[in-house]
Amino acid sequence: MTNEIIELMNATGFNNGAVKAAYEDLIKRNPAENIGDFGEVTDARIAEYKEKYGKTYTDEALKEGIRAIIQEEKEKAEQVINEAENHVTTKVNMIKETAERALHESENLSTDEITRRVYFNSQMTNELNMKLDHVDSSVSFATVLNEYLEVAKLDKYKALAINNNLYLFNNVIKNLDESYRVFATGAFEDFKIQLDQIVTPSKLKIYRQLKEEMNRYAGNSGAAARLTMRFALDKYKNEYGI
Repeated sequence: MTNEIIELMNATGFNNGAVKAAYEDLIKRNPAENIGDFGEVTDARIAEYKEKYGKTYTDEALKEGIRAIIQEEKEKAEQVINEAENHVTTKVNMIKETAERALHESENLSTDEITRRVYFNSQMTNELNMKLDHVDSSVSFATVLNEYLEVAKLDKYKALAINNNLYLFNNVIKNLDESYRVFATGAFEDFKIQLDQIVTPSKLKIYRQLKEEMNRYAGNSGAAARLTMRFALDKYKNEYGI
């Protein structure tokens, strides 16, 4: 199965090897495998124990020994899960902190840069208001989208200004005749995707996606392993009263 973030890293020459290696390690892990073959190992030890002592121990003494085996294997499995969780948590935190730092630095603009962006944004707001005021169909709307996509490709500051004024396009869609809205909405969604590719550097896009994905990893790395172990323990509880 392909992974969008890894593909983007490879396609753009993403140069943070530590982050890439940590992420590749995370996506290759199957949390349910953290405990190894808990059920199989425990079953094998129980069978061996029964074979060795089944004819000499009382039923209660035999169950007591079996319960001790289950407890010992449970503690081993829990230790493995905890170690795996710590390993995942360390990597998740490193990736997330690196991504947040990169995203923060990208927003830490100089006074001159802020002034320039505010100027272009104001100019673009006025320009788009006049241009969009004449849109009365999905065709004329798509024409404006194509025109400003070309503008965005040629000028970084105009691209950022267009991106900051996307609400103006949304307002136009709301005021179009209902028969035009479906096509206009689809065209606008495609426009936003292409515009985002222009205004967001590939490296920042990767960090943005990594940050979102790391939030999903948080606190959940051992859940599948614990559930797998729980199923086995429920079976032992019914059989041996643990």
